[in-house]
Order: sequence, then C-alpha cells, then structure tokens
Amino acid sequence: IMMCGGASLNSDTQRFIQTALCVTLFQGYGLTETCAAATIADQYDTSVGRVGYPLVSCEIRLRNWDEGNYKNTDKPNPRGEILIGGKVVAQGYYDETSNENINFIEINNTKYFCTGDIGEMYPDGTLKIIDRKKDLVKLRSGEYVSLSKVEMVVNKFSIVENSCLYAAPSAEYSILLINPNQKEITNYAQRNFGEKQWQNLIDDEKFNDMILKNLQDICKKNGIEKFETPQRIKIVNESWTPETGLVTDAFKLKRKAIELKYKDYIQQLYYEKPIHEPTKRRTSRVAPEPQPQQQPIAIETIELSNNVINKNR
Repeated sequence: IMMCGGASLNSDTQRFIQTALCVTLFQGYGLTETCAAATIADQYDTSVGRVGYPLVSCEIRLRNWDEGNYKNTDKPNPRGEILIGGKVVAQGYYDETSNENINFIEINNTKYFCTGDIGEMYPDGTLKIIDRKKDLVKLRSGEYVSLSKVEMVVNKFSIVENSCLYAAPSAEYSILLINPNQKEITNYAQRNFGEKQWQNLIDDEKFNDMILKNLQDICKKNGIEKFETPQRIKIVNESWTPETGLVTDAFKLKRKAIELKYKDYIQQLYYEKPIHEPTKRRTSRVAPEPQPQQQPIAIETIELSNNVINKNR
C-alpha cells in the first residue's frame, strides 16, 4: 500500500502507478491547521482522483462560493469551499500571522477552518478536490481561470519541470512562465532545431511558438477551455528550488515571489504593440528582452486579499 498527500495527485498518474507497480495507491487530504489528515481513501476503493472519506475526528462542510459558481446544491453532486471542523482544528495563527484568523469560524458551537479548496462530495461520501479558491483569477471577459488546474495539465509536457500561469485581471488572456526540464528540453531543441544548447534558442520565436503550440494541444486534449489556455510563454533559465525562494520546501509555487522576480517578463508578455509598427507584422508570442527605447505599459501593483491585481494605466 502507498499513500499520497501534500498535493493533488493526477488521476492518470495514480492509475499508472497502481498498474505498473501492482500496489494500492490512495490519497489523503488535510492541512496543518487541521492537524494533518481530515479525509483518507479506503484501501479497497478502486476509484481514482478522490481523497476519500472524512475521518471520525472531524466534520466536513461545503460552503457556497457564488463568485466561482460553486454551490452545495449543485447537481449531480454538491460543490463548494471545504470547511473542516472539530477538535482537530487549531486555535488560530500565532503572533504576526494572527490577521489571518478570519479563516477560523464557528458554526453551531463547532470551530471550522476555511481551507480555500473547492471540493465535490460524491453519493458514497467520498470527497474530490476540484479547484482552489485562491487560484481563481477573473479575466476582463468575466471568465474565471483556475491557475493550478491549468498548471497541472501543462506540467504533463515532458520539457516542463515546473510552470506558473499568470493572468492579470485587466487582461484578456493568460501567460505562462516555464521552468524547463534540462534534459528533456535539450533533446527537444536538438531533435527539432539541431541545436545542442537550448539556451541559444530561448528567445527564438519559432522555438517558442512550437512549444506554445504543443502546450495548447495538450491543454485542448485535457479539456482546458480556450480562455484558460495560455497565449504567450516565457522559458526561464533559473532553477525553481527552495534555495532560490521561488517554491516552498514542498515545491509548491510561491506566486508572489515569482511575479516579483519576473515582473519585467510579465510586463513584456502583455506588451502593447507600438502604433508605428507595421500592421502586417505578426506580434511575437515570445517575451522580448526589455528595450530601453520602447515605452512599455506602466503597471501599478496593489495588494488586495493576498491577490496581486495589475491594472493597465
């Protein structure tokens, strides 16, 4: 028996591991604020992609999140933000982080923690994590983009070691920063462009366009909507490790740190084409190196409920 926790496990990966290694692989779910485990799958449950049943030590509620169109009255299965309650819930955050205690609430004399995760409850009582409340960004068109859902699909591409999807609320599309797998991207560059040093192609438009096309095909194959699919990419050469401060010790993205480090590239990916540029020329999907003679769109960054909002002025 193998058990997985700490991050969402892709259904295809779970099924593959069970088949290839001939083991039972099931998932659990919980948070530090709930003393770890809150749900765990039964070892005889043959389904994949779910995190199992609530433990006897806690209670699970699904709270409506109207903005994301998730309701506990949804059919065929209730959906909503997962609230974990019971004596397993911590008293709150300590000292400087105590301002985050708004995530701890009381319902019918029971203390609950608001996880920010979106869950779906099946008729047999098992829970499935389907989204992340804090990872939803609303585009100018009014559509919501789930960052982590798209990243999970993008990371299936062999040349991608890690990725960070970024969607400015004032923009009409999302962009993608790619931390490549060095071995796979080297093979990709040599196979398709005859170049042994992929770094020589990092700003090559054809190279980036081919990778973008491959990524978009993968997104389409895995059910990602067109408005969710990244329209521009930037491949970065730096490693994303806990030492660089761009990911946690569990290798989860530190989005704020990534946005700050690559803010110039993000700005260029959303760069407005100069008026004097010939209209017949196709706008590159590659983020060009910042040019001093060009005047990029000024970006004002404000902090609002732990989300960074970029507004074009």
